[in-house]
Amino acid sequence: MIYSFVDTNGCPLDTALPAEAMNFNGVFLENEIEGYRTLYVSGRESLAPELDTYDTGARAGASLKRRRFPTRPITVGYQLLSRTPEDFRQAFNKMARILNVQEGRMVFADEPDKYFMGTLSSMGDIEPGRNNITAELEFTCLDPFKYSVEETLYSLRTLSRVEYEGTQPCYPRIRWDIKGNTGYVGAFLGDASTIIQIGNPDESQMISNTFAAGDVVVADCASATITVNGVIRDDLGAVGNAWESFLLAPGENLIGALSSSWAQRPDITLAVREVWL
Repeated sequence: MIYSFVDTNGCPLDTALPAEAMNFNGVFLENEIEGYRTLYVSGRESLAPELDTYDTGARAGASLKRRRFPTRPITVGYQLLSRTPEDFRQAFNKMARILNVQEGRMVFADEPDKYFMGTLSSMGDIEPGRNNITAELEFTCLDPFKYSVEETLYSLRTLSRVEYEGTQPCYPRIRWDIKGNTGYVGAFLGDASTIIQIGNPDESQMISNTFAAGDVVVADCASATITVNGVIRDDLGAVGNAWESFLLAPGENLIGALSSSWAQRPDITLAVREVWL
């Protein structure tokens, strides 16, 4: 990465954003704080998992008990150039205010379609008595993965093949736009050993059924919640469904869509936010 020359008065000659500039909760610090500029970022690379092993007696080596990813530290090196002590203090205070957020969204200029969630955990050592400094900000990502900024939408048929491009499994969100009286809706993965059902599969067609034309039913597999027209409806199947197992794996996934056999088929949309290491 190429950095712009900075003169002794602390005025950058090139105001273009650096390649690794960080957008924190919707703002680039370069655009908000006079004299601030990102110099480098570390910690965004692939993260090695931690292995928990146990000895297997006389056999060589060990056996794997479990594999997990630790929290992810991301370090942002920066410079802050100010003309006067008052300017420096004002800029530093503004930076601290912007970053004083628990679990902020971190997007980097060279990868604008993905984000991390991080909390500022260290502002490093600041040399006293100087208006022009270089220092580091450290963020701790309790969730070590990054996510696609935009969701990918798929229209589901009775049986659909979905190619999931992330590197880590993800929980999808499923939406049914009801076209007429319907007793239940649902979805399943693969051989139907993993299934979610919402409503009453045994309900017959009546004047008034569980769902009516115009209803919008949403199942969020990540939070195990069901909403109908934006209202949470735990009574319709939030308990007893295979929420924890309803995961898309990297690669091709087979997904089936269900609804009452006597009902007009709803429009069904699968929303996927890809997860990356």
